Parts: sequence; structure tokens; C-alpha cells
Amino acid sequence: MSSGPLGKRLRSFAVYFLLLALAVSRPAVEAADEPANAHPQNRANAPPALIVTDKVIDSETKEPIKSFRVVPGVRFSPRRMNWDRGGTFTATGGRYRLVETHDSFAHLVRIEADGYVPAESRDIKSGEGNVTIDFELTKGKEIDAVVLTPDGRPAAGAHVALGVPGSQITVINGEFDVATTSAARGVTDERGHLHFPPQEKPFYLVITHPSGYAEYKPTPVSHRRIINLDPWSRVEGTFRIGAKPRAKVRLVINRGDTTVFGNGVPSIFTMNQATTGAQGRFVFERVPAGGGWVGQRNALTGWNGAMEASSSCWVRAKFPLGKTVHIDLGGTGRPVVGKLRAPADFRKAVLWGFATIRVRPQPGEAADGSFYFTATVGPDGAFRIDDVPAGQYSLNVQFFQFSAGRLINHRFSVPGTKTDTSAEPIDLGVLTLKKD
Repeated sequence: MSSGPLGKRLRSFAVYFLLLALAVSRPAVEAADEPANAHPQNRANAPPALIVTDKVIDSETKEPIKSFRVVPGVRFSPRRMNWDRGGTFTATGGRYRLVETHDSFAHLVRIEADGYVPAESRDIKSGEGNVTIDFELTKGKEIDAVVLTPDGRPAAGAHVALGVPGSQITVINGEFDVATTSAARGVTDERGHLHFPPQEKPFYLVITHPSGYAEYKPTPVSHRRIINLDPWSRVEGTFRIGAKPRAKVRLVINRGDTTVFGNGVPSIFTMNQATTGAQGRFVFERVPAGGGWVGQRNALTGWNGAMEASSSCWVRAKFPLGKTVHIDLGGTGRPVVGKLRAPADFRKAVLWGFATIRVRPQPGEAADGSFYFTATVGPDGAFRIDDVPAGQYSLNVQFFQFSAGRLINHRFSVPGTKTDTSAEPIDLGVLTLKKD
């Protein structure tokens, strides 16, 4: 993906579409002593450049800060902004110059220097032209800690991300995802020591190492200097559709317990991915302890919708510290099929690829809360949900874009025993959507 305004916007929304691997983009930035065209951009149809400049000094001595980092930021709405670590550059001599050539709700500037508390600008509108913003940095206490493995040894070479409001951290299969992580990062030394500049606002430390994982938030009364990693959990099992094991199926563990998201905090997401091998076998290594949902990853994107009709059973699971959990997916139940139809007065072409189906056991069922199904829809409105156990269910349909209507709480039943593996589908017939 190319860099530039669109790339920056797409990256910030990657997490909403199953953490799509979008490239981190960089704005046009220049150190104070560089020529204005040092970083050429394609400026066709671009708004007039926003140029933010001026001084960075020590608040006590009033002397220029010799070397510091400039981090651009973009605000997408009153409550949503991101710091673009990929666009960070170093400036010297107490002066900086930042050039932005794309329109946005607002721009921001963050100044970081070793030994000083970071400073952030006000919101800067795209059309302000030439803007002068001075920064006075205050010295502060730096972040220093020692990271230990689960067995108490120094965690040398642990990767650490510093989460501050406006930053985003994504951990996939126990490692930071470069495409969707925009945060200051570091690596512990041979003693397990980590170091970051002072921070004034609340922050998180996310740490990954071959031996374990930690997501640590200091508090005013507890600012630990020793951080113990939790050992990784492991998940293994077999994936089937009907009685047949399936190879080359993409599976994922989605989490909620390790997720941080909202106003005034960083965005932190963890997930695990695996592909089934021969005989449908799969293994998830380096799973953070806790709980989550294990299932097949539907073929769904934010740009084209579903490429085909598919379904996934999501099973709730717990991942004890340092233990291996065995989970078998599919292999019981019957397929449920049907076809969706738009309301009679809907005159546009229906983009079924943007419709999603969710099926849950009805309240009161023994399985309520332990599993659910999601499904995508084929181009003709047809759907198929595999391996639905006997029971009473509620089906809902909605579009995440280009809505043609919705269906709420359509009830159906699957007869048979809990272990029935009949290949005969339960046909729900044609289901007509209701107007939004």
C-alpha cells in the first residue's frame, strides 16, 4: 500500500476489519535545517500545506533542546486520534518544522526528548496555513524496570511497546504486528532492563518474549520496577466440517480480556492465527492466558465484503497459565441453509457481500453463551451454516455497509441429538429482510 493521506486513514481503521495488514504511512516531515522539498509528495488536488514550526526549549533554563523527536498526530473525530509513529523524525538545535499536505479533522504534534516529559500541541486545523507552536519541556523521572521470565530469570531480548493515549498496539501470535502497531518500542538488554522517557499521562507497557507475556499498567500507588511475565498458553485441536477433517482452514482466537480501547487510553489488541494442516490439525502457540473465542476466520474484508458464502462456529475457551488446551471444532450437528431476500420495495442492487449473519442458542438453552455462529452470504443471497448442533436458535442479519435491510430474532430449531452428524441440511427457505 502506498503511503500518504489515504494510507494513514486506512491504517487507523485496520482493527475494525480483523486487523487487516495495512502499511503505516508517513506524512511529509522536515527537520528545521532541511530544504522544503526534502520529502517530495504528490500534491495533486491537495489542500494548501499546513506548516507547523518553531522552538523547543527547556522550561527551566530556557535553553534549546539539542535533540528531540517530533511525532505527528491525526484526529479523525472529537474522540478518536492516533499518533503516527511511522512519521516520527528527529530534529536538532531546538527547532522543528512539520509539513502536512492532507485534510483531516485536526492535526497534532507531540514532542519527545530523553529525560523530559512529552509535550503535545493543541488541535491544529488543516486550513490554518503557517502555524507557530513553541514547546517548553519539563524534566521528569524516566521509566526503568527489569523484566523477568516466568521462572525468574532476566528476560533478555523482550520486545516492549509503550502505550499512551493515541497509540495503537497489536499483538498477533505473540509478536507485535508491524503494520498495525504505532507506539514507541524498545528491547530489554541482557539484564532484562527496559527504559523509556518520562511520561505524564497514564500509560501501559506491553511485553512479549519467547517465555511469556505481560500487559502492565502502573498506578500512582504501585509503580513496580520488576515485571514478571506470565507463561504462554497453547491451544491445539482438530477442525472438521461434518465428519471430514479440513486442511488449509484459517482459524483465529479473538480476545476481549486483553483488549484496551476507548478515549484517553491506548488501543491494545491481541489475537492468534493458525492454519489447519493434514487431518485438520491446528496449533496456536504463544497464547496469552485468559479467555476468548476460537473459530474459523470468515472471508470478509472492509472493501469488497465477503468473497464467498462461509460460516464459522465460535467456541468460548479458557487458556490457563502455561497450559495446553485441546479444542475440537466442528464435526457434530447439521448444516443449516437458506436464502435472503431484500424488502419488496428495495429497488437497488443488493450487495450481499456486506451482509453478516449471527446465530446464537436461544436464552435458556444449555449451550447459551458457550458458542455462536457467524456467516457470510453468497452473491445470490444464499447462505450455509455448517455443524449446527440440535437445539433452538435465533438468527440475525445485518449489513456493515450498503444496507438492504435487516432481520432480527428469526427463530428456528435443529432436531436430533447433540452428536448428530447427519449431512441432510435444515432448509430455512427464503427469509425476507425488514426495512431498516
